[in-house]
Amino acid sequence: MLKASEKLVLRSHKIALILLVLVAIASITCLAGWALDQENLKTLFMGRKMILRSSTALSFLFCALALYLRGFRKGVDFAVVGAIAALISFVGASAAFAESVTATDFGLDKQIYTPNENSAGITFPGPMPPNVSLNFVFLSFSLLTMGLAINGKQWLWQIAALVSLGLSLMAFFGYLCGVESLCTMFGCVKMSSSVSVPLIFLSMAALCAQPEGEITKIFVMESLGGRIARRFLTFLLAIPVSLAIRSAGTALQLYDEAFGWAVFGILVFSSFIGVAIWSARTLDVVDSARQAAQKKQEEAEQQKEVIERKLVSEVARQVRAEKDLAKEPRLRNVCLECTKEYSMELEYCPDDKTMLAKLPDDSMIGTTLAEKYYVLEELGKGGMSKVYKVRHLFLEHQILAVKILQSHLASETTNVKRFQHEARTASRMNHPNLLRIHDFGIAKGGPYLVMDFVKGQSLDEILSECKRLDLVRFEEITQQILDGISYAHENGVVHRDLKPSNIMIIEQAGQPDQIKIVDFGLAKGDQPTDMQLTKPGELFGSPLYMSPEQWDSATIVDARSDIYSLGCLLYECLVGRPPFNKDSMLELLHDHLNAEAPPFPKALRIPEHIQHAILLCLAKKPENRPQTAKNLKAMLLGKPTSV
Repeated sequence: MLKASEKLVLRSHKIALILLVLVAIASITCLAGWALDQENLKTLFMGRKMILRSSTALSFLFCALALYLRGFRKGVDFAVVGAIAALISFVGASAAFAESVTATDFGLDKQIYTPNENSAGITFPGPMPPNVSLNFVFLSFSLLTMGLAINGKQWLWQIAALVSLGLSLMAFFGYLCGVESLCTMFGCVKMSSSVSVPLIFLSMAALCAQPEGEITKIFVMESLGGRIARRFLTFLLAIPVSLAIRSAGTALQLYDEAFGWAVFGILVFSSFIGVAIWSARTLDVVDSARQAAQKKQEEAEQQKEVIERKLVSEVARQVRAEKDLAKEPRLRNVCLECTKEYSMELEYCPDDKTMLAKLPDDSMIGTTLAEKYYVLEELGKGGMSKVYKVRHLFLEHQILAVKILQSHLASETTNVKRFQHEARTASRMNHPNLLRIHDFGIAKGGPYLVMDFVKGQSLDEILSECKRLDLVRFEEITQQILDGISYAHENGVVHRDLKPSNIMIIEQAGQPDQIKIVDFGLAKGDQPTDMQLTKPGELFGSPLYMSPEQWDSATIVDARSDIYSLGCLLYECLVGRPPFNKDSMLELLHDHLNAEAPPFPKALRIPEHIQHAILLCLAKKPENRPQTAKNLKAMLLGKPTSV
């Protein structure tokens, strides 16, 4: 639905205020004339024939006050005072009109003030001619009901204002045409500009004060209809101006009556032609804009078709390339001495002159996965999977990471289920410190998992460079890790493989050290199918960070196992090595099950509350550790909390 233009509404408000001020000044001037018995002020310096009665001037003042308070001021108090002023004018005008129609003297010529016995002074509500009183009835009723909506639409008060405007224009046109009075079966009405002009001003001011009403809204809209409506209004305003020019020329004896009417006809016709040409030019501008927009849309659609054809062609090319690769095995040229890889054109290693060996290449670089992910480079690989950087073929600017299960593991159903479990677990979590999952599927290369591509370093790499973290950076990183793990635990997910290499540190939105927890491949959920994936006798996790209950496959692992792993990780962040660090797996198992964690070196000057919290995480029994990640976070911040 089209709305009114704020710029045009403000312009309409300014016009209303100008007209309102003019009427108020004229009314006050006239009332001052009656109060001081000054003829020039009574006639507004326009001669005896243009005298304005005090009752009429006072009605103008009441209506101007009502319009200002109800149309321009906000608040219930202003609205009530304005309604009282409009009601006084309405009752007085109704009584005066009834007195004229019934030819009965109601004694309405009440003197309010008189300067001397010979002066009529200020009277109200009469005397008032019937045409003037009828005008005030409609005008004051319009102001009394201003803003009133019927069925959500404001039209009642605007109709009353339009009727008042029409009656005033009739009297004004009669005056401009030189007619002294208009007579009907009810009697004759004298034509006077001193009354009709202020009435026209007040009626127009009422309509301009609230132009968003049902009838006048079209005049303040930026639509084509609004523009044409304003052009038509310009033409209507040209008619009284033309009449005024005709009357002025006749009064100054520049031409006779007949020639004056000819001048009026020429002016009206010229105005009509001017408005018609103006409107036609507006229509041309709008049509040109429409054609330009249509042309732009057609060009955009053509460009879209070209892009789609290119994408289809690219996909077809990639598919053909994959088929060609399938026919011939992929090879890589490798030096068996230095293990470096070279282009297929070389026969000998440039470094040690050893003959290069052509070995089978199981890399997916340069291929298309699932017909939509073009593999750009290998990011890393582990015992279970490889991770590649890919580009979405249909969303060219979207760079993602794809994790693919190793081919020798893809034949085992349990491995595929566990891989699918990682996708299901991670996809139902949405947290700024957890890696977001976009897609999962099974393609020719095996089961794959599509996730956010994050460019940064793992915590393991950072610790390799700087050995340990300072307390400020430790606190900033730790709080984010605990926020992410707390969210996972609250959603019934236990990570089971928390270690520095699964903590990615990236720069995001200009903020360094933003944490992403990755690799929920070993995560355990609270669903029955999740429980069935771990069989008796199977161990999962990284030995340096595994909790005692993880070493015992018969023990149920819950969120407190992650708390233990976090204790190992946080200890390493501050000390530079894990709390239990043995070369032998049996010795490592013994330490995790039985040995107390070594105390923090005093030289590091680590606050006591942080030492206490981390050592508490390394308790052998789960019930002796902090029970939630939120509890651990509070303890690290030095806040009092129960374990």
